[in-house]
Formats: sequence, structure tokens, C-alpha cells
Amino acid sequence: MEGAARQPTSQRTFWYVFNFSPKRVLEEKTVKKSICSLMASLLVAADLIPIATGAVVGASLRHVSTLKPLLPARPELNIALVNVVGSTILGSVYGLSMPSTSVLPKAVDAATAPLSRRATLLLGVGFCGSLTTFSTFSVDMVKLLEAGALSRCASLAFFSNVMGLAGATLGLQGARALRGVLLK
Repeated sequence: MEGAARQPTSQRTFWYVFNFSPKRVLEEKTVKKSICSLMASLLVAADLIPIATGAVVGASLRHVSTLKPLLPARPELNIALVNVVGSTILGSVYGLSMPSTSVLPKAVDAATAPLSRRATLLLGVGFCGSLTTFSTFSVDMVKLLEAGALSRCASLAFFSNVMGLAGATLGLQGARALRGVLLK
């Protein structure tokens, strides 16, 4: 492919993963650069498998929650409830995937993190990322505002934000407690 070195990194990554051939690698200016790019591309592509798998399950569950709402009288609370559950799960994933001394995200240390990097991608990025939805929450808020249902809009904002934070905190604290048991 002519001009592969001048393309943005994401386009080069796609090119190396899906159009790789030894002849093309040898035609590159430096073989080492090509091999390093290929390896990085394959690692990125391998990360997509757990993310996509988790995303299929999370998005499917979110869709089911709209088909079979738990609270049919208040449909806007169904997505809020799903977001709270997702926040709780994500808090747990964060608590199990970060080093035990972590306050802010750092590189995952396999020795102190019970969840592997791929499990974190599957559950955190894929599953929770597709299960929870800020965009639907925002549209539900706009619909309530347009309908003049200010009190319902305020209760949705309060429930989603406060309960989402509470869920994430509960998940994180539960994961920390579990880590204490696992590390003993």
C-alpha cells in the first residue's frame, strides 16, 4: 500500500491487521518498524474481542429492559435503573482491576489486581459501556422537559446521579472488601 507511513495511526493499524503479508513488510523502509506495528495492531485487535463480546451482552440486556420494563408507569426510570445497576457493576470491576493501593487509575498490576486486563475490557468497557446509556437518559430528560413534567425530570436527574454514584461506591467498596478476603 503506497503511502502507508503517512496515514493516521488508526488507518495504518487497520491496514496492517487486515492486509498483512510478508512481502509488504519487506517492502517497508524498516522491517523492525513494520513488525512492531503489526504486533501492536494484533494486540489492539485482540482487545476488541472481549470488548465486543461484553458489548453484545450489555446492549442486549439494555434492549430487553426497554421491552420488558420493571416500572411500566415510569418508563424513564427503567433506563435510570439500568444505569444504576451498570454503575454498581463498573464500580466493582474498577475495584477488582486496579492495584490495591490505587486512588486514581494506574496501569493494572497483575500481581495485585484480581481481574485480568481482558476481563476488565470485557466487563467494564464492553458490558457496562453498552449496558449503561447517558444518551438515552439525556433524551428522556428532554422529553420530560418538553412535556412540562418538571418534577419528574428533577426526580429522574436526582435518582440517576445520586443513585449512580451510590451504586458505583457500593460496587467499589464491595470489591475492596472482596479483595481483602482474596488476598488473605
